[in-house]
Amino acid sequence: MEPSVRNEAVCRVVGRRLRLMRRNLDLTQAQVAKRCDMSFQQIQKYEAGQVDISVGTLVDLANALGVSIAELVSDLPARRPENGAATGPRASSHDDLAWLERSRYAP
Repeated sequence: MEPSVRNEAVCRVVGRRLRLMRRNLDLTQAQVAKRCDMSFQQIQKYEAGQVDISVGTLVDLANALGVSIAELVSDLPARRPENGAATGPRASSHDDLAWLERSRYAP
């Protein structure tokens, strides 16, 4: 699924972080893809920010890279309405991310 205009920047940032972390571990896209049970072409699309990444896929990618989800999504820009005022919690709410991290180990 192609990202909506408002999500494009987020997809690009997360994709750059994925690529940087993968390269720092000296892993190929094919190696990460195998760990996540997907094609290397899909990893290419995520790294290029061309497609939205589901929460489940973020968990798989974080596990494959040995990082937390928070490292992939922390400090992303909050969505702002047309008047420029921030609304709701930031996308990187640490409480929400901590819950998500704990939930992946739940039975």
